Amino acid sequence: EIDKQILSQKDGMLSVKENGERKLLVFRSFPKWNWIFVGKANLSDFETAKTVLRNNLLLATTFMVFLMIVIIGLVIKKVVTNPLQNLIQRTTDLSSGNGDLTKKLIVVGNDEIAQASKGINNFIEKVRLLISDAKNLATENSSVAQELSTTTLEVGKLVENSTAIVN
Repeated sequence: EIDKQILSQKDGMLSVKENGERKLLVFRSFPKWNWIFVGKANLSDFETAKTVLRNNLLLATTFMVFLMIVIIGLVIKKVVTNPLQNLIQRTTDLSSGNGDLTKKLIVVGNDEIAQASKGINNFIEKVRLLISDAKNLATENSSVAQELSTTTLEVGKLVENSTAIVN
């Protein structure tokens, strides 16, 4: 019966049961020689190969996903986290200790962190100028107060002299 099907179809595949096992028959005709080649394999062999291939693909996919997560994490750390930590450290240094307003934040690139650093640098410069102006005004006020004190002493002496002359 199988032979008749192969001879009638000439090319194709058949699934048959032989000795309780499922088999796959693949056949192809070669009319030039009047031959038909037939190949036979156990379907269980294909199932085993399919299972092994599926498991290997799952393992490779899992490894690639893990590798991508690590790479993305490293890129995020380099691009976002490290500059943010640098910004936080420098602003902490600026706000603690002597409050040295001559220090500036390092600006690298033109991203949001660089823009925040520029803004902080501008603010620090304005505060430094305000403090410088306040120091200059304090020095001027001190000079004016010194002059007023001297003038007051002179006026006081002149009043005493005038009082002594009148008496």
